[in-house]
Amino acid sequence: MTSLFTPHASPALAHRSPSYPFHDRVPLSVRMRSTTWPRHAAAANVPILPLAFVGQEYRCYVSSCGAVVALLPFEQMLVVEPGSYEVVSWHPGVPA
Repeated sequence: MTSLFTPHASPALAHRSPSYPFHDRVPLSVRMRSTTWPRHAAAANVPILPLAFVGQEYRCYVSSCGAVVALLPFEQMLVVEPGSYEVVSWHPGVPA
């Protein structure tokens, strides 16, 4: 099964809201500054809790408002909060 959530399917590539935080660029991958888990971990009904580990790099999916979702192994995804990551690569040739 192929996920619909890939870096190249990021809505920010086609449209960015006025409050979009990255201006004319769209993140392609991020490195975690801290280990991150779901905000509501107790409510997560998954067999393996998604974790993004400090120092690891992950490709990402970016919404048109700038929300960043780390794409984890085994097709898991995790919304990562600003400050918990740094952008390490950007999509090339994204129109402003």
